[in-house]
Amino acid sequence: MLKNYLKVTIRNIRSNKVYSLINIVGLAVGITVCMLITLYIQNDLSFDKFNKNYKLIYRINQEFIKDGGNVNWTLTPSGFHNAFINEFPGVLSTRVIPPDFYQPVVKYKENLFTSKHFIFSDPEIFDIFSLHLIMGNPKTALSQPFSVVISRTEAHKIFGDKNPLGKTIRVNNLFDYKVTGVAENMPANSTIQFNYLAPFNNIKDVLRQEFHWNLSDNDVFNNFNASNFYTFILLPSEKDKEKITKQLPALLDKYCGAQTSKYNKLHLQQLGDIHFGTGLQF
Repeated sequence: MLKNYLKVTIRNIRSNKVYSLINIVGLAVGITVCMLITLYIQNDLSFDKFNKNYKLIYRINQEFIKDGGNVNWTLTPSGFHNAFINEFPGVLSTRVIPPDFYQPVVKYKENLFTSKHFIFSDPEIFDIFSLHLIMGNPKTALSQPFSVVISRTEAHKIFGDKNPLGKTIRVNNLFDYKVTGVAENMPANSTIQFNYLAPFNNIKDVLRQEFHWNLSDNDVFNNFNASNFYTFILLPSEKDKEKITKQLPALLDKYCGAQTSKYNKLHLQQLGDIHFGTGLQF
């Protein structure tokens, strides 16, 4: 029976070549498009879910209340990092510099490399996000000034097949960074992206020596006026979100000045919602 069906089909194709070609090509294109759409949707829906604790990770966003319409920012002042740690026991926090802020030239021996996604972060980034180190210890990788964790691809580009741990790279011909770890490349469906990950403490050296900003340590690390960094927190449990959210106005008034909560709000944006977020600047 099946053989007869096959013969009839072949005869119909031969007798209606143009019509059959259109149908076959249309079917192939339709199947291909459906597969691509499915893969695209799967990738979008999987964003950041490789992180073990992605449901407990939140980014701190700001909302400025203005007469002409409220403005929502994803960047926050550096001081909120310690404020959240001090005010909410059990909460972990890390500041992350935007990945396109710093793109220095990296030198190893006589070779120069252009760098992208050179970011600075607090050591807690390893406790909050699921960053896999191929080499090095995540508990100590960012514990010393001028240490740096580099991605697997970047390590191969600079050092080839040699062990990069302990090697020194020169950044913008100003700073010497010691390689303390090699990380697996971040997935494409990750909000956090980096090729170089350095301690947040060293951001002061960049701002002072490269940008020539006359800043004190307090201006850099405990500032509540200038919004320049992303702040991510890890909550102990899901039920803590509502409790912390209710206390955010009081936190603003305590650290930013009385009545600040009247014209400024803080919001906790769950990591899984960041990729689909709209209406946010930076």
